[in-house]
Amino acid sequence: MRVSPTVGQQVEPVDPALDDKSVAAGTSEPETTQRSGGPRNRRGDHRLHRLLIHPATQIAAALLGLLGTISTAIVGLEAGRLPEDPSRIWWFTLPQSWFDNPSTLRTVFYLGLAAVTVAWFALGLGVRAGRWRIRQLWAVGGTWALPWLVAPVALSTDVYTYLGQGLVLRAGNNPYTNGPATAGLTDLLQHRIPGIWMDVPSPYGPGFMGIDSLIAPLARDHPTTAVVVMRLLMLAGLALAAVCVPRVARFAGTNPVVATWIGVTSPLALGAVVLSGHNDGLMIGLVMAALALFTRRDIRYSAPLAIGVATCAMMIKIPAAAVVAILGFAWAYRSRAVGKRVARVGIAFAICVVVTGIVSLITTLGLRWINLDAINSPSRAAPTFTPLNAIQRAICDLAMDWFGIGEETLPRANVLTGIQIVAYLCVLLLVIAVLARLPKVGTARASAILLTAVIIATPVLWPWYLVWPVLLLGASMRSRWRIVPILFAGGALFLTMADGSPYDIGTTGSVIEALLVIALAIATGRWVVRNVIRTSRSEVTAHV
Repeated sequence: MRVSPTVGQQVEPVDPALDDKSVAAGTSEPETTQRSGGPRNRRGDHRLHRLLIHPATQIAAALLGLLGTISTAIVGLEAGRLPEDPSRIWWFTLPQSWFDNPSTLRTVFYLGLAAVTVAWFALGLGVRAGRWRIRQLWAVGGTWALPWLVAPVALSTDVYTYLGQGLVLRAGNNPYTNGPATAGLTDLLQHRIPGIWMDVPSPYGPGFMGIDSLIAPLARDHPTTAVVVMRLLMLAGLALAAVCVPRVARFAGTNPVVATWIGVTSPLALGAVVLSGHNDGLMIGLVMAALALFTRRDIRYSAPLAIGVATCAMMIKIPAAAVVAILGFAWAYRSRAVGKRVARVGIAFAICVVVTGIVSLITTLGLRWINLDAINSPSRAAPTFTPLNAIQRAICDLAMDWFGIGEETLPRANVLTGIQIVAYLCVLLLVIAVLARLPKVGTARASAILLTAVIIATPVLWPWYLVWPVLLLGASMRSRWRIVPILFAGGALFLTMADGSPYDIGTTGSVIEALLVIALAIATGRWVVRNVIRTSRSEVTAHV
């Protein structure tokens, strides 16, 4: 089934469950797939499938997810606490006897997280069978998010670091050269910020720092209130993305219901944005809003506005600059005249400069945020789950274990630098290929490709960074490739401990991790070659 082309829409195969009426209505019809095996096997498979997609089973899955979020919210008071934090202060407390066995509470936390994941996968079966509409998925996601909105912080304590960085700016200091330690933190807030971040400057854009400085004063006397307010802001960004995902998915010729399930209701999205309070939710909300604006037919006004909104996303987190560039070139491709194309690229650059200047002036930060040392500051933590660091550790650990080559002969920093150079060259070639084939690739898919490449090539990767590519890939990838964002959306939160600390996986784990990263990079490259570089020009396409 193909989606009928409209102005500015690219046509490509979509889910077999999707037809034109279901795209318009925001629903999906059940798939009819031919199963292998004898009649008994087929009957057994069909009975199990009917049971799993039955409305009662789907409602039970939604309730299981709610039970999972409630249980993690309760035990998160201990499971998400940093070892150096002696306090267990939140708006509720637990019996003191519960804290005598913290390993049990952590086990319950992971079981609750697993319950949310299983429930989400079960909902996916119902989505493919046409049991859910977009608004119903919004309701389920919102219900799951409520317990985490008021729960103790878990899976990451970055939200407290945000508040400390906001206090730095509030005190009149430069957050791009000073860490939270210079803000005169209270003991309660200081114990909740990991020591590795106390002297690290902010890597975030001036837009987020300006907003952060307005919320941060609450953290001095009421840290719980400050965390909830910060979460509400990030949840608003995720809600904005939820509204825009169906339009972007339809424009890309994919199932909007499946895209909503993958990108908005997943454990990754809700856990990273709501439970942990990461600003990735605000960034991706503005990115999806920009892409949705760009799908409008009246491109004369919607394109400049979309570029401006994407620039606002860049003012939250710098990687959104990739989307600004994509929209600028996509707008230029809408014209056949070379002169007009050049003019539109120039206008897009001017819009980006103007919006950046306005935000920088309003936040009183000026150009101080253009600081490479601050932008690269997250790399100081050197977390375990990092593609380039995984390859570096595997090489150095094997060199030591097998050949006795130590740090003096093979410095880890030099190995990492060499790997980074190769990765950056690959990203540069990918950017050139994507921009050259942008009318064929489409804006949403191009944004997904480049943001994924940025994540793979960066020296630092935390699981919540995957919110960007998972949401974009879910809204733009074909059915057979959706397994990649689905696996990350369901399993990424298990890549760190309950308090946000990375796992110590040792040499064997580093080698396995490096092989997985290389395999993922090869698969990504293979997909890009097939779908970007070798795409036949005879296929039915429209404008970007």
